[in-house]
Amino acid sequence: MVTVEFDSMGEAVRLALVAGEYVGGGLAVLLLDATDPRSEGYMAGWGVLTANVPSAAEWCRGHGNIAIDAAVPAALIEALEAAGLLRMAVRSAASGMARYPLATVAGHALDGMGGLSETLEEALGSTVVVEYESGGDGGAFEVGTAPAGSAALERLIATARSEADALAGAGGWAAVRVGFGDAETIDCETGRTVYVAG
Repeated sequence: MVTVEFDSMGEAVRLALVAGEYVGGGLAVLLLDATDPRSEGYMAGWGVLTANVPSAAEWCRGHGNIAIDAAVPAALIEALEAAGLLRMAVRSAASGMARYPLATVAGHALDGMGGLSETLEEALGSTVVVEYESGGDGGAFEVGTAPAGSAALERLIATARSEADALAGAGGWAAVRVGFGDAETIDCETGRTVYVAG
């Protein structure tokens, strides 16, 4: 997870940078509040670093090139530059009455940024789900949640594999999936399938 800290009106704020893509291409960078893991708003949306500006389309086709939203605080841009995450270009793009600074996201930052699901899973934990169809019944249930990449997560996966084997043994199939969310939202498209039985 790529983060940056800056002073926002006298308050220290830590933001996670999340990679996305605009329709038609171009890097979009979302900002999530990663300030306090104990707060209710931890990893909630804070804003967007980038803007999809037609006059910057050619610039934004370059690897890591972005147009910065005109509403982004100068202190955040300065913090991103100071942290080596962003290199400002000498020009900007215009749209209407606004000017949008152009910049390039550093290669190491691009490599470290995940998409929204990956970033949330890294920050909030991975949920292990067993999806099954056995004996005419089907559904999904949660085995548990643990920090991404932890030994606790590996133990949950082992437990889920045993559950999947038991369900498949009764006739049918079962899959163990890992992702961010719950039994209703983690499936073959939103989660990683780590084991299949049956």
